[in-house]
Amino acid sequence: MKRFWWVLLTAPLFLQFQTSRGSFAGSWELDLKNSVNLPPSFKSVDSYVIDIAQKGDSLTVVATMKGNGQTVPFPPFVYSLDGKETYRKDSLRGSERWMSAGWAANGKSVVMDTRVLMKQAGRPAVEMTQHDDWKLVGGTSLDVSITQKMKGTDSVRTERRIFRKLK
Repeated sequence: MKRFWWVLLTAPLFLQFQTSRGSFAGSWELDLKNSVNLPPSFKSVDSYVIDIAQKGDSLTVVATMKGNGQTVPFPPFVYSLDGKETYRKDSLRGSERWMSAGWAANGKSVVMDTRVLMKQAGRPAVEMTQHDDWKLVGGTSLDVSITQKMKGTDSVRTERRIFRKLK
């Protein structure tokens, strides 16, 4: 009987530890100097900010890029962290994406796997896979590692984006 009461009283504590997840919510600015191997288009970027809203197992990310006297807001993207595949068509960049994402075992990191089909006028379609690891570092930094593999080749591209929390 004592064991029953012990289990009954301690179960909420175990459940709390299991559901504790990192918070990605807030505004994050890309640290252009400490990020590694950014795409060539970032050479003319003055700032790149992502605003993240987090609710349960989803992240809504809105990115805004400034450079060359322009401000370019990107369409919001919702990352569903339940492991189920989601689809997104991005007419701005001419791509289609099929993505699955979930929490890493530590509950503080997010892992994403994406299949991408890029179609640009006058060019053949390009297919690739992308693997992202999003890691919170001390509550004030977000470390995003990206690995892209082009289909039909052994070409692999990696980059590391370091974001600093603004608010």
